Amino acid sequence: MVCCVSREQLNYREIFRSGGIAQVVSSPSGEFLDCNDMFSTMSGFPRSEITKYTMFHLTHPSQLPDLYRSVGELLSGAGRDSVQFTKTCLLRNCAVEAYVVMKMIRDSSGHPKYFVCSVMPLRRTPIQYALANRRVVNMVL
Repeated sequence: MVCCVSREQLNYREIFRSGGIAQVVSSPSGEFLDCNDMFSTMSGFPRSEITKYTMFHLTHPSQLPDLYRSVGELLSGAGRDSVQFTKTCLLRNCAVEAYVVMKMIRDSSGHPKYFVCSVMPLRRTPIQYALANRRVVNMVL
């Protein structure tokens, strides 16, 4: 069966919120603006609380210089619009090693607008195991 959905019918906010990869949006200065459900679940921070933090708060202190350098490169617009790296994410209840893709979104004049970060844990956290088990149970029912 083929399903046809027009671009007008797509709800991009709903797609972002329900995406299967943890994503967070931050301002050019690093303040979190929004996150999807997977990021909220992975981090342990509800969406309403994540805006109290920055990408720097959730980064291990030993890795801050590298993060500052990456952010600076993206803000400068020196030919790159994204960076990829592994880092230790400081979550509410644990720290987890993760692969991060950070993309700078610019306005029509080329000025930095916001970052979109996709975060993929390299090892599962207890929260993710619970989610995986719940999905299996839901599929069986």
